Amino acid sequence: MFWCAFMILRITSLDQFFSPRTLMLCIYIVILFVGFVYFMVAARKADNAVTNRIKMGYGLFGLTYALTRFFFLLSDYEMAISFPIYNHVTQLHLIWVTTAYSVTFVSLLVIYHTVERLILNRKPVLTVIAAIAFMVCVITLVLVAFNVGLDLINDTGPHQIAKWTLYVTGPILAVGIAALYIVIVRNSAGSVRVKSALSLIGLLLIFAGLILDMDALSSLGIDSIRFILSPALFIVGTVVFFVAQR
Repeated sequence: MFWCAFMILRITSLDQFFSPRTLMLCIYIVILFVGFVYFMVAARKADNAVTNRIKMGYGLFGLTYALTRFFFLLSDYEMAISFPIYNHVTQLHLIWVTTAYSVTFVSLLVIYHTVERLILNRKPVLTVIAAIAFMVCVITLVLVAFNVGLDLINDTGPHQIAKWTLYVTGPILAVGIAALYIVIVRNSAGSVRVKSALSLIGLLLIFAGLILDMDALSSLGIDSIRFILSPALFIVGTVVFFVAQR
């Protein structure tokens, strides 16, 4: 009887994982990989070195952010199959989450380097912020992997540093990339201005999805809305951004 009850709980938990949100995120990962392939092919066909590097930057952004969402899905799956057993987070769940935070900053670092250095030829302020945040997350990942300072029952430990690193730097980086694309829009004309404006809209939608995806918003009681709206914003924003780069 105990085993049957356990299996029911486990199936219920997995049903929560195999949700419309999960399906939308899987579709999003596929879109990111398609974008990666498209831009890498476009980079090979580019007629100059700068265009080649810009296209590669967009492609690597697609690849790294696809990996980010994949690691978050792995963390959700680990939570779904383990929570009925342990009734708290597991070390493997925290490893996947912290890995996702780390790769998130790799994707941001790639896109900021592309815009700051290759397109605008400016000092890499946002790139440096993203790089520092990435290093912080890598250090916390090592600590989590070696079970240093972890309290699984109370969900405390170094992984919280990685989470708050994203919470603090995320808005700064979002405002920064928006400001950079506003500069591009103002300094361009014709089709370049249109593409830049579309890129700005796409990035703002992606960042809106990131904000809605933050666990800190769980206390608002709008999870049923934000869990659908967040991946929807990811998909629409990324499609708009990728189309604008063609």
